Amino acid sequence: MLIALNLVTFTGPGGGPVTINSEDVVSLATPHGTRFDPKVQCIINMIDGKHIALGISCDEVREKLQK
Repeated sequence: MLIALNLVTFTGPGGGPVTINSEDVVSLATPHGTRFDPKVQCIINMIDGKHIALGISCDEVREKLQK
C-alpha cells in the first residue's frame, strides 16, 4: 500500500508551526465575533470535522495550498 501525503506547514496563532495534509482541507473561514483570539486570522476546516486556527490570513493559506 502506498500512501502519499501533501504536507504544508503554516503559522499558528501563537507563532508555532502547524503542519497539515492539504488533501484533507474542506474549506477556509475568516473568524468573526469575539469568540476567537485576535491572533486567529483564518480557520481551516478539515475532512475529519476538525477546525484548525492559524495566525495568517486565508489569502495566504490559499496561496500556500495552491503551490
